[in-house]
Amino acid sequence: GAAHAAGSINGAWTLVGNGYLAMVQDSVSGSVVVVQVNPTFNSGTVYVGTRSGDAVAVQSLDRSSTLNLAINAGSFTGTQTVNASTSAVSGQLLFAYQGSATDGVWQKNGSNERYLMTLSLIASNVPLMLLIDVGIDAATAGVSYDISTGTVAGATPTYVGKSLTSTKTISLVFKGGSPATATYSAIDGGRPPRQLEPFEATQIMKVAQ
Repeated sequence: GAAHAAGSINGAWTLVGNGYLAMVQDSVSGSVVVVQVNPTFNSGTVYVGTRSGDAVAVQSLDRSSTLNLAINAGSFTGTQTVNASTSAVSGQLLFAYQGSATDGVWQKNGSNERYLMTLSLIASNVPLMLLIDVGIDAATAGVSYDISTGTVAGATPTYVGKSLTSTKTISLVFKGGSPATATYSAIDGGRPPRQLEPFEATQIMKVAQ
């Protein structure tokens, strides 16, 4: 029936004329987290909400924007409201979700302002991981971020990727456990390279398979 047409919403989607969406659903609560990235990768919005059958309804952290999407297999239509102005939106699945225990939302230890979203995808039969490093301004709910893509390998799963927005190389070593933890580090592309702000992260949301 229609309630099953959407299948998994998890994945990377286009947002026609307005960039890209990374969309995941929490395996425990069913909540949906959507990160919108604009076409030039220089700004973004984080949305949180719910899914019911084919319908996804999410609101931005600063409450200025909403997305209401009707998903049908690998495409969606719907509306986006920004500062009370509503427009029609559409898009399609760009990279399909592959699924991994390392997927989800991770929180920098001791910080309510720094999060990672990890999502294992498959593109043209090639597995890859999308990592979005999100900073949230507590006062304004403004979002800054870095996006990288790479691969996960090794007996202790280790993500190594390249930033799409800078010269950084990102490493994320997944330690497992319950909740799962990981060690993050970034190295810039200077001469000589410098290690940038390393930190520990804890998985606070696991993606529904």
